[in-house]
Parts: sequence; structure tokens; C-alpha cells
Amino acid sequence: IGEGGMARIYKAYHEELDRFVAIKVISDRMGEKRELLERFIREAQALAHLNAPQIVQVYDIDTTATPPYFAMEYIEGITLKDFIEYGKDRSPERILEIVAEVSLGLEVASEAGIIHRDINPKNIMLTEQGAVKITDFGLVKSKRWDKSLTSSSVILGTPYYLSPELIRGDTIDHRSDIYALGITTYELFVGTPPFDADDIFQLLRLHEHAPLPLHDKRDVTIPGVVCDIIEKMTRKHPSQRYQTYREIIEDCRSALSKLRATK
Repeated sequence: IGEGGMARIYKAYHEELDRFVAIKVISDRMGEKRELLERFIREAQALAHLNAPQIVQVYDIDTTATPPYFAMEYIEGITLKDFIEYGKDRSPERILEIVAEVSLGLEVASEAGIIHRDINPKNIMLTEQGAVKITDFGLVKSKRWDKSLTSSSVILGTPYYLSPELIRGDTIDHRSDIYALGITTYELFVGTPPFDADDIFQLLRLHEHAPLPLHDKRDVTIPGVVCDIIEKMTRKHPSQRYQTYREIIEDCRSALSKLRATK
């Protein structure tokens, strides 16, 4: 049901749990690389430490199997990327509800010392009931684990959503995920990420230096009160962004109230 550079994901039936699960299996060639195997294990451990309805659950892991795998919650639904392309309700109110729910899940991760590092529309799902599920913690960074898994000479993540400090190789914290969530929020409204370029180096420079193109979107594509939230989430320096997810959640709820009051 899915495949990435490091692993494949299969739908399976777990007899003992009497439910369908998603099995993430590390690719054969990747399992031979110690650092990638460790990262695979870290993902399962991160999910096991997080108890939030907005984060996919892990049920089991077997690192001695060939190839290694872990079993996790199977999600019937679509990614936010799919939602952007053909979602039926892309109203500002619905988008703010989604962003607030993602923030609730990331707040739990942040409190556990866990940074996702790859927040983007493909790694956030909506169930058939409309609930949010954050997935793919394959690039997770945690205070619990060996920091040698992170190299400042290697940029990890999806280029369209990388924070300036991650691009520079600076020390990062949860505010890097806040930046990526801000870029994702922009895309939920506009349909495309704010920055694009002919090559990846130009794209990374835009993240570092170019202002978000919000001026022509205010009160046209994006309500002004939401532009303010996106702008604060995506400021270039982390100290100027929201410092906590709780602030984002409160501002999203306040914006929701204002939008509903105008109808």
C-alpha cells in the first residue's frame, strides 16, 4: 500500500489482535546499513512512546526477522496531499480544524522530546471519519537517543517544507516542525507550496531568505486572520515563530470563532 526509499508498507491481518494492521518492512538493501536500520528502529520506538489519537499507533516490532518490520495502526483514509487535490470540504474552517488537530498531536510529541522532521501533506492522513493521523516518523529526532543519527552535513526531509535552520545545519527543535506545518497550512489553502524553483539549491535559498507570498492571498485565497497564523508559523528565525503548539491551537480556535461569527 506504500513504498519509500527506506521501506515498504503492506496491509495485513493480525490474527491475535483480530484487526487489519499496516506492516512496515525495511528494504533488503537498507537493512544492511546500520544507521538506516537504527533509524527504522527509532521510528517504531518513537511511535511506541507517543499516546495521542492524532498519531498512528505501533503494535509490534521484530528486528530479528528478515527483513525487519514493525506493525502499526492501519488507516483507512486519504493523505492531506489527496485532500488538497480532491477533498470535498476545503473550507477555511475545516482546514483550521485539521491544523489544530495536527498541532495537538505534535504537542504530545514535543512534550516527549520528539521532533518529526518531515511534516508535509503526504505524512498526515485523514481517516474516513475525518480524524487526523500523523504518520511516517522515519526521520524522527529525540532527546532520548544518540544524536549521532543526525549529521549536519546531510539535509533530511522534504525540500518544499524544510525550515531555514534545518537547511543551515543548525541545532533544531520542535519549532522546525512548526515551520513545516506552516508551509503545509499554506498549501492547504492555496493548493501548492509557497516556494518552487528550477533546482533544489534555489528552493532551499528561498526558504532561508524569501518572504512567504501572502500579500496577494490575504482575504482572497486565505482569510486575513489565517494569514497572520501562517506568517507567524513560518518566520525565518525560530525565536520569532510560535514557541509552543498550544499557542497555535488557541489561535486556530480563535480564528475559527471569528470566521463562524461572520456567517
